[in-house]
Parts: sequence; C-alpha cells; structure tokens
Amino acid sequence: MAACLAYVFSFGAAARYAGGSIGLSVAGLASAGLVPFLQWRMRVAMRRCVALMEVALRREKPDVIVGSSWGGAVALKCIEQGYWAGPAVLLAPAISARGVWNLAWPSFEPELPAAAAARVLVVQGDRDDTVPFERVVDLCRRKGLRLEVVEGGDHRLVGAMLGPTERLAQLVRDEYQSSAPSPSIS
Repeated sequence: MAACLAYVFSFGAAARYAGGSIGLSVAGLASAGLVPFLQWRMRVAMRRCVALMEVALRREKPDVIVGSSWGGAVALKCIEQGYWAGPAVLLAPAISARGVWNLAWPSFEPELPAAAAARVLVVQGDRDDTVPFERVVDLCRRKGLRLEVVEGGDHRLVGAMLGPTERLAQLVRDEYQSSAPSPSIS
C-alpha cells in the first residue's frame, strides 16, 4: 500500500485559503502604527490554518506530513495541539521572520511532547533569507527536533539540494518507514 502524504503549504496560499489575503504592506502598516492589527490578522490566519489542517488530518489520515515555511509552523502547531503525532518533515519552518516581517510574525515557541518531537525532521538552509537560521537551530536543539542543514540553501532550498524532489522523497520515505501505524488522531 502506498504511503499517504499531507503537504502543508506556504504562507501566501495558506493565508488565502484561511480567510482572505494578507497582502498588505508590512512596512506601510508599521509606519502607520498598525502592527497590532497585522499581528492579530496573522494569529487569526494561523488559527484558521490549524483548524483546516486538523480536519484534513482526521479525514485523510496521512502517514507523514510535510510542511514548508508557514506550513511548517502550522504543522508544529498541529503537533503541539495533539492533532498529529506521526512523522513530520518540516522545510524551513517559519517560526520567526527577518526584517520588517518580524514585527508582525506571531511569537512562536511550540510546546511539543518529547515523543512527538523525536518524530520531527527539520530541513533548513544555512542561507535562509526569510527565517533566521540561528533561530531554527536553537529551536531544534531546545525541543529535541532532528535537524538536517542544507549547505548554501535559501528559504526555498532551491538549487541547494541536488535533485531536490528525489532528496525530499527519500526524506519522506525514511520518516514513513520509521513510523508506527496510525499516527493521526481519531
């Protein structure tokens, strides 16, 4: 039987599906003193994305989840809230942001059960221009998450992994094969 994969997508698409565009100028909002509004909007988008993911996890019962950027943060929230206990591969999870986006990004310090944390693999480029590399390394160390550093990798990990689809497929296969049956909630 083939493995079922749940892919949690990036911020732009997720925000549109979870309640409208957040395509507002962060710099403009910051200079207008509207950062609290944008912070609230981002928290709402995160809650909605997590709620959508909870429903998808219950319905589809995947064997492994892959979260990229914002999707990695959503996957971490799903693990934290007990909606997912199976293997997860997180690609440059957006646990914080650089530059002006950092003003609006939700503060994120997941509380993960040790057993669940052990099933999380984070793949992070050391030249990520969106999510601070040091923050991801620190989070992985403190929470017991496994980390694979992609030398020269940016936020999208483009060009840094030779044969990126093959490498990603191998990472997912490895996580799936090391997992116990029925990782999702009932």
